[in-house]
Amino acid sequence: MAKHETEYKNPIIFRDYPDVDIIRVGHLFYMVTSSFQKMPGLPICESKDLVHWKIIGHAFEKLDIAEHYFLRNGQQAYRLGVWAPCIRYNVHTKKFLISANSLKEGYMVFTADKAEGPYDRTLLGDFCYDPGMLIDDDGSIYVYYGNDTLYMRELSEDGKRFIGEAKCIYQAKYRMCMEGTHVYKRNGWYYLSCTAGGGRGEQIILRGKNPNGPFEAKVVWDEPSNMTENHYHQGGFVDLPDGSDMAFLFQDREYVGRCPVLLPMYWNDDWPVLGDVGKYERSTVCGSVPLESHPEYKMQDSDEFENEVLGLQWSFNHIPEDSCWSLTERKGYFRIHALKAESLYWARNTLTQKIAGPSCAGTVCLDGKGLKEGGFAGLCITNFYRPYGEIGIRRLNGKAYIVMQENGKVIEETVCREGQVYLRIAVNQNGMADFYYSYDEKQFVRIGRRIGLYFVLETFLGNVFGLFHYNQLGDGGYADFDYFHMEAGSHQSFHRGQKIEGWFYDEKHDMKTEPNPSVPCGEFMVSGGNGAHLFFRNIDFEDGATEVELMMDGEKAVELYLDSLDTEPLGSVELSFSRGHMTPFVMKFGEVRGKHSLFIRFTEKGQRLSWFRLQ
Repeated sequence: MAKHETEYKNPIIFRDYPDVDIIRVGHLFYMVTSSFQKMPGLPICESKDLVHWKIIGHAFEKLDIAEHYFLRNGQQAYRLGVWAPCIRYNVHTKKFLISANSLKEGYMVFTADKAEGPYDRTLLGDFCYDPGMLIDDDGSIYVYYGNDTLYMRELSEDGKRFIGEAKCIYQAKYRMCMEGTHVYKRNGWYYLSCTAGGGRGEQIILRGKNPNGPFEAKVVWDEPSNMTENHYHQGGFVDLPDGSDMAFLFQDREYVGRCPVLLPMYWNDDWPVLGDVGKYERSTVCGSVPLESHPEYKMQDSDEFENEVLGLQWSFNHIPEDSCWSLTERKGYFRIHALKAESLYWARNTLTQKIAGPSCAGTVCLDGKGLKEGGFAGLCITNFYRPYGEIGIRRLNGKAYIVMQENGKVIEETVCREGQVYLRIAVNQNGMADFYYSYDEKQFVRIGRRIGLYFVLETFLGNVFGLFHYNQLGDGGYADFDYFHMEAGSHQSFHRGQKIEGWFYDEKHDMKTEPNPSVPCGEFMVSGGNGAHLFFRNIDFEDGATEVELMMDGEKAVELYLDSLDTEPLGSVELSFSRGHMTPFVMKFGEVRGKHSLFIRFTEKGQRLSWFRLQ
């Protein structure tokens, strides 16, 4: 890797950052993402290399414009709120503008002097589906939006009011749901970047010489990736200081949510070309950005609650009742006072944070001595609909119990000892969640049952960890959380003893993915014939491995190569035909130590790999 290059592996952020938009201002990149009903909303992130990011602010603290955002009086805003935001910097007014749409309240624009805010909010009102904003060379501001039928409206110089009526500028000729508009101008051309077809969508570019059109269209991306059903889609592009460009999109990653990805990009006859066409398949999993790496930029997660303000990684489910949570009533603890609620769905002041992929664990230390009769407090994992799971302390009939619930139903409970309790939810790389408790932070006991996690259209959000406290009997009582710790697995490097999914590959040749129906998020890698292979660039054999276990089916041989396909194979194993029945096969080889790249080479069409493990 050159000194001024930053390597990446998609997704660049393995967390739910949907509908991203990215701009560059000087040497800094800024990204904004959807938040729906979560408060504060529209997270703003900053990067110096497009790969490493940190959260720097939000477009708003509270969207206090309608009763349903408060989660009270039987009203809720799930699937509502704000989504598909756009961020722009206006060189004429020296202002940052973030625009977004709400299903019920319509189009709104947030304006600030600095990217991190604070922002002023202007509600323009008219409905603008998936709006993209363009600030033209003369300072004119246009917003393009729509679903299949695309419209354009002009905004005032400050972006705070509409000028004139909407104009229809394009009628989609592609498959369903052309949406997600991002707008750019380059070399005198106006470009609209849209997607069509949902998770398996195409990426389409419209271009024209006039902001009103006419526009001609071209499909620039329609490639499978490392998940069968889920293509890279819905994004745009951003220019780099050296004059080159990178494309950004997102990929549906099932239970985790919709995660940002990067693609190399160049221009041909004033059309953008996406993907690294010089490599095996166009759908690029790995690549590099021609910028110096800044790994000091990291997404915030774990929290000791030592500050008097919440970390930027946190958001409440709906607008919180501020009198019922505190970071100061007990120093070093996050306290929630219970309000009456029938279930987690209606529980106010639930504090949430995105889970991390491909696997992760969230752990809290909970002091439940302040719970009142009927109170239930603890850690949950939820997509704000179902399935969801809770583990916590419930006080009932004068006693405290540790309880695990699935979709609000008690699965298992046990009497709770006095003192602090440690609660943990662990999510594996196939989207299965297990629940644990401990009294000493060392020995954790599993409770309840494993549940499968999913992304659902009822909320359009990936799963989150949540710190909750509610009471089915009435208001009252408090719960103190000493800390929240996040442990995240990696999809970029692997080690001996780890189960490595085949679809965690870095590069592939003549391989395709096929769904594994036995788990919520699983893929088989299927060989296209002799010579097909998978490449994993970052595997640590540690102090020595002598065999690999491969979960496969098919027949004939599979070979393992260390660092290069031009060497003798490290080992091979003959498969016995077992189509439809995954079988573990063990391949022996001479001891290998340290870090290497690894090739798995297939010799027969139809051989399928689920996962492998070095031992």
